[in-house]
Amino acid sequence: MRHLLNILSWPFRHLPIALSLFIFTSLLLGAGYYFSYANIRQSYRVLRTQEEETQLRMVERLTREVDTVFGNYLTKVHNFTVFTATAMQLTGLEGAYRYYLNQGTLNRYMSVNSEIVAVSIIDGLGRQLVDQQLVDVTAEDFQSYFEQGARSAFQGQHALSSIIRIVGQPAPFVVVTDPVTDNGGTHVASISVVISLGEMLDYLLKLNPTKHNLFLCDDRGYLITHSMSGDSDATADLFPGSDYTFHPLVRNFMTSGGRIHEVISYQRHGNIDHLGTYALCDRLPWLVGAEIPHKDAFASIFSMQRQLKFWVVITFVCSLILTLLMLFGLRLPLLQLLDATHHISERDFEHKIEVNATNEFGRLALTFDEMRVSILSYLIQIQAAARKNKETFMRALQALVNAIDAKDPYTKGHSQRVSRYAGIIAREIGQAQEDLEKTELSALLHDVGKIGIDDKILKKPAPLTAAEYNIMKKHPDKGMAILGTIDELREITDGMHFHHENWDGKGYPQGLKGADIPLQARIVAVADAFDAMTTNRPYQIAMSYDQAVSRLQELAGKRFDPDIVRSLAEAYYAGRLNPK
Repeated sequence: MRHLLNILSWPFRHLPIALSLFIFTSLLLGAGYYFSYANIRQSYRVLRTQEEETQLRMVERLTREVDTVFGNYLTKVHNFTVFTATAMQLTGLEGAYRYYLNQGTLNRYMSVNSEIVAVSIIDGLGRQLVDQQLVDVTAEDFQSYFEQGARSAFQGQHALSSIIRIVGQPAPFVVVTDPVTDNGGTHVASISVVISLGEMLDYLLKLNPTKHNLFLCDDRGYLITHSMSGDSDATADLFPGSDYTFHPLVRNFMTSGGRIHEVISYQRHGNIDHLGTYALCDRLPWLVGAEIPHKDAFASIFSMQRQLKFWVVITFVCSLILTLLMLFGLRLPLLQLLDATHHISERDFEHKIEVNATNEFGRLALTFDEMRVSILSYLIQIQAAARKNKETFMRALQALVNAIDAKDPYTKGHSQRVSRYAGIIAREIGQAQEDLEKTELSALLHDVGKIGIDDKILKKPAPLTAAEYNIMKKHPDKGMAILGTIDELREITDGMHFHHENWDGKGYPQGLKGADIPLQARIVAVADAFDAMTTNRPYQIAMSYDQAVSRLQELAGKRFDPDIVRSLAEAYYAGRLNPK
């Protein structure tokens, strides 16, 4: 016994608690659900067979009812046709017409047969005698069907129209046409009868007290009626005469040639499983279909679960007890540890990790807290070193800028001013803080290439010659050669390298045009020109700020990006530029 207990308890002694619990409960639940599934599958097969037999009997019975009821309608039409033919033989065509008009024969015929709403008689000369029973449905609504039926009747053919839907009428209609033949076999007239299908369809739907949904449609797949609720989204647009070929049963009927029918499973109404079948009427080209959702057809299976209640309850109680014990012992320290790790993931290293446990979670929390303290210490050291390195780097750059400005006394402070203007423009156009700082630094170093230009050219008090100007135009490339090799400065070299490119493509060093010029360079170009215009140079007198803004606006679209010029002007006129 002890040996057996050792074997059975091995997972609990050597595997993690959660895994041991999972294996134990999985075995119990697996066994219970295995027997449940086997029982339910067997029950499902039995119930499905019964359901298939029920549906087949139902649609076959309904098709017989359709044939019987509509057969009665056709018999009434045929009898009236025979009566009319007899009257024409006795009194002649003209006499029969006068008799029908004087005696109100058509109206009496319709009053006796409530399903008939209109009658039309058309003779060989095209004369028509017509009467109707309903006020809101006129014979004119069916005139095209009368004429079409008459053409068939004079060829000796009976005619049955397609389903007709009249706006405002709840029931659909059909038009039945018979030929009127004299003793010599000549077709002398046609009788067309408009039949309302309302009474017949109500009768058929009342024959179905079950949960099955019924529908009728013609052989072209057009709906006649259905028993589904009209309040649902799926049936709100279904009305007599609407195309119903999207329905899986109708589609199966159309593709099978119209005679093969079987019980099939399919999905409808938001992927709800259905079981359905259909049958074709003998006397009419109509399809009768029946369907039921799986959840309704096999609802009795749920009652069978009571047979397995013992196993389900036992496995559920065991898993619940073990789960509650696990949650009680682990949930609180686990949540505390998760909260602490969340603070660490959010870089909140000041938050102390505290877990109310002395087990593995407690020891893990203590280790995490020691790691947090170490990371925080290293982070403080790294941040301090980074600040120091940045300050040293910026001082070195500032020294470089000062050295450049010192070469030309007329441009002293020029780089700092251009950097400030560029920052104002960058903020005006909505650049992010990180990009704004890069733009400012690029503007600060935009003339670093001048350190490689001869002082004679830089300090020349007169306009430069063409040769000297060509040498001066090399300072962007020289600056790129100086700073382009420094990885930390690569993101700020665009403003330095391309700030002399023109919007119209006539600038240097590469002749870039329009939006091909980097945004950083377009900003630095406007800031550089604004400072150059508003400071004294050997070859010019400083403009006023208003004059400089106006001059930039004149050059917008030629030398400068119009949007950047507009941003500088808006900042200036709003008092945000404040040049000094």
